[in-house]
Amino acid sequence: LEIGTAQGGTFAGWTYLAPKDATLIAIDRDLNDCRPRPGEPVHQAVGDNARPAMTSHGGGIYRLAHQNQIIIPINGWSHEPQTIALLTEKLAGRKIDFLFHDASHSKEMFATDWKIYWPFIADGGVFAAHDIQESKAPNCDKSVEWQRIKAEETYSACYEFRGSATDDSLGIGLLIK
Repeated sequence: LEIGTAQGGTFAGWTYLAPKDATLIAIDRDLNDCRPRPGEPVHQAVGDNARPAMTSHGGGIYRLAHQNQIIIPINGWSHEPQTIALLTEKLAGRKIDFLFHDASHSKEMFATDWKIYWPFIADGGVFAAHDIQESKAPNCDKSVEWQRIKAEETYSACYEFRGSATDDSLGIGLLIK
């Protein structure tokens, strides 16, 4: 599951890393802004060009599936009841092995997403969060909540990739349930 799929290319990477029969879920408030966007070409090395491009709801992300992968786009804010209900329906009792959070960069929204989505993670599964370091951008500082989670929540392992002091990386954190 990736929360915050729009404008990024990481979802394409997840299709390569996931098993060839995986179910991949994308949640964003504007999935038509997901790369590849409707009408954008998809390089043969990245996606299966035999699949039709989406023209609404989900951008061209269906074209990224490999072999028997299933891609489920969920259009909506991650914290909305209808988004959570649709995810629950699509999971049909299954748990999430890997979640990449690249949305809701405010401390409050990240905290809300953590509370909602952590229970969906399978034992041994991963909750990964982008932008865990302090940011000077307004309403873009997950670091306070990331530090609180690390100090107060229960998980089995934590890994952080912070980048160097000379680059613009805001890091990625991984928590193993």
